[in-house]
Amino acid sequence: MRMDLPINVDKIYVVHVSSDKHREEHIKRELGRFGISFEFMLKGDKSDISTEIITEYFTGDEIGGLSPSAQQSCTYKHLSIYEKILVDGVQDALVFEDDVYLSENFNEVFNETISELKSLPKEIQDKALVNFENSTLQIIHPSKQVEGQHLYKAEKSRCAGAYYLNKNLAKSITDYRIKNKCNKIIDWYHNELISAIQLQHYWCHPPVVEQGSHNGRIQSMIDDKKYGYIRQFTWKISRLYKHKIRPLFGNRKK
Repeated sequence: MRMDLPINVDKIYVVHVSSDKHREEHIKRELGRFGISFEFMLKGDKSDISTEIITEYFTGDEIGGLSPSAQQSCTYKHLSIYEKILVDGVQDALVFEDDVYLSENFNEVFNETISELKSLPKEIQDKALVNFENSTLQIIHPSKQVEGQHLYKAEKSRCAGAYYLNKNLAKSITDYRIKNKCNKIIDWYHNELISAIQLQHYWCHPPVVEQGSHNGRIQSMIDDKKYGYIRQFTWKISRLYKHKIRPLFGNRKK
């Protein structure tokens, strides 16, 4: 692990529920291992979600309605981060949810991935949302992998536990949300924005983040995904197969 290697981004935000001390301790410990300074997004706990907020931000059957939900809270926190990026004058940001676990080479891979992004035309950078996590256990197909390359264009989101965006994309999302409201939880809203604002998804390969609520190490706060030893075991088996065994049957570019 390179503790002396700062990550190349203007600001790091962490989506967090203020009352969850277990997750608070976890994320401070985990990001502290990498020398990563961050700011919590505490605004928008479920208890803070008012009828006025729901009416202003949300619409549709999936995430509308007047009863505050954990999905609304989580999504509102992400949307609030985009607003804060604009208010704070942040050039680019890395967004974490508070249950992430980082690979030992996270700092190095993150920096190399963002360097690849910044070598692309500005109009692409301004639409790019770069995902670093492993939560769906999906990887870049071996036939598309290029040795030494980390940044790959993707057709969809890979959840919202660890991703990068710049201020221009944050503004595009905020402007669209103000005009049209948000009709899906944040993961799927990002997919909605592909056609709505021409958001472009990119995946980091190999992924260098996992969410504890997916790999079974931390209980989910927004749904009833299983957690504990059985979930951890089945996750490891699935990860081994999808990341190590199945790619043996593909061909990687040189």
